[in-house]
Amino acid sequence: MPIRISPTTLVFKRPLTTRHVRKMHITNDGLKYLAFKVKTTSLKSYGVLPSSGIISPNSKQTILVKKFALKQEPDIAVKCNDKFKILIAYADANDINRSIGFVVASDFRASNMYVCSPK
Repeated sequence: MPIRISPTTLVFKRPLTTRHVRKMHITNDGLKYLAFKVKTTSLKSYGVLPSSGIISPNSKQTILVKKFALKQEPDIAVKCNDKFKILIAYADANDINRSIGFVVASDFRASNMYVCSPK
């Protein structure tokens, strides 16, 4: 599939007691519509807007990834096991209200220091 996802790393720097927002871009360089869906294993820690949608041919979708503020700063030795997946499928403009079979386009993991990068 002719897609590009940038940046390839999302970094959430300390202090984690404040909210952080990062932008990610999914670019459709192809001639077909693409449906996307962003999933995370930690729904209470992150917000993703939009979490799904359709990208027109030769266009780009901006995704906001919000890391919600923690009540208490975690110890520096605590490892983050949060994961993100971006699922992509070919679609057409009428697929907005239909179930689509997705394939994994990119697999992001959050590691210690709260850095989210592709696996």
